[in-house]
Amino acid sequence: MWALKMFDSSAKLPSGILNGNINQFGDFDQCLSIHKELSSEEDDVYGKYCLANVQFTLTYPSEYMKEIDSLIHSHYIIKSNISDFGHRVPRFSSISWGICLPSGCTSQHLQNEMYQELQKTFPTNVEIAVKIDEKMCSTSPKYKAIHDKFELSLGFLISGILFGILFVLTILGMFIDVNQENDSKLLKFIKCFSLHKNITQLTKIDSRDEIRSVHGLRCLNAIALLLVHKSMALLYSPYINRTAMTENLGLPWSIIGRSAIVYTDSFILLSGLLNGHAFLKELQASGNINFVKKIIARIFRMLPSMAALILFCTYFLPNLPFLSSGPLWPQVINVHSELCKQNMWRNFLFIHNYFGFENMCLTHTHQIGMDMQLFLLCPIFVYLLWKNMKYGLYLMAGVATASTILRGWAGYYYNLAPIVFNGVKLQQLFDTANYSYILPTHRITIYLFGILAAYILNKNRKIAFTSFQVRFFWTLGALFALTTVIGPYPLATKAYVYSPVHAAWYNAISPIVWGLFIFWGLIAINNGNGGWFGNFMDWNKFQIFSRIAYSFYLTQFPIFFYNIGRRRNSETFKSHMLVEPCEVAFIILFSIALTLFVEMPFINIHRLICGSESSKDKRKKLESDVSQGDEKKLQ
Repeated sequence: MWALKMFDSSAKLPSGILNGNINQFGDFDQCLSIHKELSSEEDDVYGKYCLANVQFTLTYPSEYMKEIDSLIHSHYIIKSNISDFGHRVPRFSSISWGICLPSGCTSQHLQNEMYQELQKTFPTNVEIAVKIDEKMCSTSPKYKAIHDKFELSLGFLISGILFGILFVLTILGMFIDVNQENDSKLLKFIKCFSLHKNITQLTKIDSRDEIRSVHGLRCLNAIALLLVHKSMALLYSPYINRTAMTENLGLPWSIIGRSAIVYTDSFILLSGLLNGHAFLKELQASGNINFVKKIIARIFRMLPSMAALILFCTYFLPNLPFLSSGPLWPQVINVHSELCKQNMWRNFLFIHNYFGFENMCLTHTHQIGMDMQLFLLCPIFVYLLWKNMKYGLYLMAGVATASTILRGWAGYYYNLAPIVFNGVKLQQLFDTANYSYILPTHRITIYLFGILAAYILNKNRKIAFTSFQVRFFWTLGALFALTTVIGPYPLATKAYVYSPVHAAWYNAISPIVWGLFIFWGLIAINNGNGGWFGNFMDWNKFQIFSRIAYSFYLTQFPIFFYNIGRRRNSETFKSHMLVEPCEVAFIILFSIALTLFVEMPFINIHRLICGSESSKDKRKKLESDVSQGDEKKLQ
């Protein structure tokens, strides 16, 4: 019976192969439940589930066979090789096949046997490759308890202690915030973790916002980016109608999601705007920039949340079996865990975007490293603009021009794919990230638009535009936006043939065109020329989402991968799967939790430390002014 169950658990050839129903997971749970007791517990037979990757390549195909091959592989919407990385973007071209075998067998045994049998089955004009990694094999918790020696790793122990301390401080903070009025330094520190205090801060509506529409812009781009990321996550699942799904995603409208780079460009511009605005305010107030203080504040703001997520995904998610499991769990959860064990130190130093997209711990955090590096350059441009506008503009124009040339050259020389076109190679996507997408030298152009917008908004609170000028610039801005997002629609169609010239031009020009649109929108709305759209973007409730936006960005991919990893079987793809209400609800819930339990407490700690220092500095300065009798300074 145990052998029969293993055969029954293994994947079989299904119907609907020409509609892309080729990836078969078998019965994961039945396989892991198999246990045949023998004379010795050590010799008992257990079920072992392995997910094999098989690749078929036609050497001399006829037109008829080409069509069959295209239908089976869902038109190769992403072309991949069996040796490509599959932890961040799926190996779409290879076939995933679930096999149940006795626990005493290794993945190498299975790989050799499958290769030999497939070689006998298929004709000579079909090249076959089989890859079964031992890491892609799963066994039951009972088997692991007997055969795998459990070792409590130092990382797991440290992470557990840190999360435990965080939990205790939160409980104490809630209690002290309600029952204690006299505040010592220790009590103030503990109160930083008070949920009551942090919820009040999270839901507070600030009417003194100096730059309007930032929160609305951040919210709209976060939603757009969520849909883009989800569309990529969908490609992991073994849909019954996968070919029909790719045909639907190959229609011209899908270009809205394929040009995802523009939505991340918006966040880079906003970062330049807010950082430039903060530096200019400090220059106007004191004539200099306390850059060290700004860096410390940024580290308190960004590092704790990222570190908490990394530690959870590295040591908790893959090592606690009750959280979940599944055929793809090793590929999308365990691989990221191993990468983080080796490379998380790069994330903590904000340099992880220089070591290869495929080797990065939690690849979606590349934006955080790049943003920090651009932040370090920001004071140079801001100070020069403030000191001498002409020279500041010259420098910004020169840097933007050099960055544009770099993007264009890289797009052409490396055959990059800034837009995910039909038939793009998986390696091409990684090259696009490594040679352009994650490098601050290539993304600084859009950041400079943000700095320039901050300078204009600080310099001129009100600009007199005529009604004709307002209509003209809004029309021009809309044309720029449509050109960037919808203009390259032929790339979404199945008939498109890749051209490095197209890629180079889009890579070079799109940040400028999109940046001009966002730049004008910010200036117009803050100037009162936004109309109904400006009123919508100014909605003050966007402030609440804006406070969880960082956590919203951090948590979405781990939740996507969690759901991918625990998926057991095929289902029929429907367009509404792009937005799964339960999944989105969990992303929002975990974003709020990460903000309340980690991000806000550390921001409060920074305010507690630096606030007291700034008070002392102000007091000393005031005493100095009094002693010198400087009436002008006192006023």
